[in-house]
Amino acid sequence: MPAGLTPPQIDKLKALPFGWDVSQIRYGETGQVIVVIDNFSPNAKRLVEHSKTLIYKRMNPHYPGMQAPAPPQYLQPLFPAIGFILAHAFEQPGTMKFEACNFSYVTTPPDELSTFQRYPHYDGGSDRKIALLHYLCSPDQGGTNFYRHERTGWETVTRERDADFETARRADVQDHSLRRTGYFRESGDGYTLLKSVPAAFNRAIIYSSTTIHSGDLGEAPAFTTSPETGRLTVNSFLLPA
Repeated sequence: MPAGLTPPQIDKLKALPFGWDVSQIRYGETGQVIVVIDNFSPNAKRLVEHSKTLIYKRMNPHYPGMQAPAPPQYLQPLFPAIGFILAHAFEQPGTMKFEACNFSYVTTPPDELSTFQRYPHYDGGSDRKIALLHYLCSPDQGGTNFYRHERTGWETVTRERDADFETARRADVQDHSLRRTGYFRESGDGYTLLKSVPAAFNRAIIYSSTTIHSGDLGEAPAFTTSPETGRLTVNSFLLPA
């Protein structure tokens, strides 16, 4: 079970000069931790303007949309505070490096999703990898859902579990693929929804990349690369340096 932040540690983060509003969510039988930070970046609007100047393309075959590199240095003033969260909430070294930092738009219509994209997933790689998802979109574009996989009973997939999870997931697809369409939003087809975190402009959530999760695309998502109407996020992954 992740250690999580104590109330005094949350108060310490709230007292920093960034204007952060910090909260913590625990969910599931394994007590997984999601740290939620509102007012995350003092330069959020400038970041959106920068995003308009970029050329987007499909960078990851598993991601259902278009991406472009984001400047990780936008997080530099926040590094000490992020390091504090990683050390105390996730028991990771406070000094981390970026595996990725990308502006991301969900642009794939529901009827064009691959089989992989129609189900919840985990991010893979190192068990120590941490995801930092920064929403630069309106709440109606949808947040992030976290799940338990019913066939295995797992809420996280570590490297040790990877092969067994892939076998179980293939069995799920055989059971459910004929009726599984569109983006995954609720419980069913082999997964139990445990926690939903809504989107909000300039909200960041930090969680372990081993957690099983999926984007919650809202009631009427706009599959565009416009920050005014689309689901713009910065998707970052951090590893111990």
